[in-house]
Order: sequence, then C-alpha cells, then structure tokens
Amino acid sequence: MLIRTGVVARGGLLLLALLLAGCQGLRDLDQWWQQQGESPAQQASAAEAAYRQGLQLSLAGPETQERAVALFQQAADDGHPGAAYLLGMSYLAGQGVGRDPRQALRWLEPLAERGHARAQYHVGEIYMNGAGVAEERAWAVHWYERSARLGYAKAQFAAGVAYASGMGGVTDLQQGFFWLRLADQAQQPHTAALLQRLGPQLGAAERAAADAEARSWQADSTERQVPRGLVRFVQYVLTLESLAPGPLDGVWGPRTAAALQRFQQQHQVQGGGINAATIASLRQRLLADAI
Repeated sequence: MLIRTGVVARGGLLLLALLLAGCQGLRDLDQWWQQQGESPAQQASAAEAAYRQGLQLSLAGPETQERAVALFQQAADDGHPGAAYLLGMSYLAGQGVGRDPRQALRWLEPLAERGHARAQYHVGEIYMNGAGVAEERAWAVHWYERSARLGYAKAQFAAGVAYASGMGGVTDLQQGFFWLRLADQAQQPHTAALLQRLGPQLGAAERAAADAEARSWQADSTERQVPRGLVRFVQYVLTLESLAPGPLDGVWGPRTAAALQRFQQQHQVQGGGINAATIASLRQRLLADAI
C-alpha cells in the first residue's frame, strides 16, 4: 500500500498549531537554535523583537496574519533562523501570504542543510510532490531520512513508506519496516496497518533485525558530518550510473569513495568528496534520466 504524503496540513491552522504556547514545534525550534550557538545578545536584537512580535500577531487571529508574515520577513532578512522557518511555513501553507512553495523552499532549505529536522521534512515533501519545483523523489527521500534520524516522527513515517514502496527509487523492505516501527512507537497514524501488511513480506531474520534496531535506536542530537541519507542518495545515483559504489547502506566507505571519484572525473566535477557541485551534478543526472 502506497500512501502519498501531503505537502501541508489542510484547514489553514498550520501556523496556529505550531505557535500555540508551549507547543512541541516551538520547543524543538528553540532547542535547535540553541545548538547553533546563538548568543543572548542576538536574542535581544531587533530581529528577535520582530520575531517575537510576529509570534504574538500569529496568535491574534486571521486579520493579523499578513502583519505577522511581514515581521517574520524582516527578522529572517536579518538572519533569524526561527523567523526564517515560520516564514517558509507561511509560504508553504499560504497563510498571511500567497501560497508559494518555491519561496517556502528558499527559506526552509538552508535551515534543512543546517540540520533543522522539521525543515528537512517539509523540504522533502516539496520535492516529493514537485510542488513548485521539479519532482525529485530520490532527493526527497534523502531529506526524509535525514529528518528521521534526528527523531522527527512524521519523517520516520515518510521514510518508512518511501523505502517500503520504492517511491524514491530504492526499495528496502527492512529499512521501511524499521522506520515504520519507529513511527508506530511515536503513535503516527496508519503505521499499524502498514506494518501488518509489510511484516509478512520480510523474512523472520530481517524482521527480527528491524525490530531489534528499533528497540535500541536513539535519535541523533545533531547531524553527522556526512549524513547517512545523503550517502545513500549518492550511492543510488552512482549505482544507476553503473559505477559500483557497493550496497545502498548509507555508509561511506572505500567503494563509494572510489565510485564517486570516477563520477567526478567523468563529468569534470571539481573538488573531492560529497561537495555542492557533486550533489548538483548527481541531481542533474537523475533529472536527465527522468525526461
């Protein structure tokens, strides 16, 4: 069974749900911001004041949403990450501003690159659904996995569905079962039914391994220097290019490194390792193959 995840929640309550006092979304946002090393001086800055005023206006009702978005824009332009996230979500939901997934991506993707789990999930949704951009399912699944490894339950569900169904190009039933098991532990809807259908498709050893991994799993507090979801994406494209990177396991090793070096030589990509130019070239190869 394939469930296509939606881009945004319906009903126009997305920001209101996010901004309610004490909500998990804001606690996660504050925790992530602290991990970025923001100083007390920055929290007292004009950008912080605009951000906090925008939060208050967001709670005041529909008539103040446009003013809230304007304040988020002001603070985001001054480098406030919390405002950038809420501005991106405003564009994604079309709340207080016209719905524009491309503008949402402009604000959310830099946060995703910095390890913001919720931004990573929503960036994945944009690419999965081709919302205002080219549809890039493999690239979307990479974002799901990065967010999932940081403990975001919605991303764990999305990653589980993606790997179980192969919607991102890679079908891995054990990985799918593992992520869905974690999503089920976090009480994500629909997971129990999916696990019941997926379980019989696994061998007893595979299922036991997935269950054991789920029981012992702990979310990463911060992203690894080279995220496993990104390595798995690289391995997937290199496999399509017949460059033999080894298993699609998200583990950076000598076979993956050698295959990537051959790719860089073939396509005249400068620099070594997984750099921005290499990622752009890999994504272009996938898009070219999809035409």
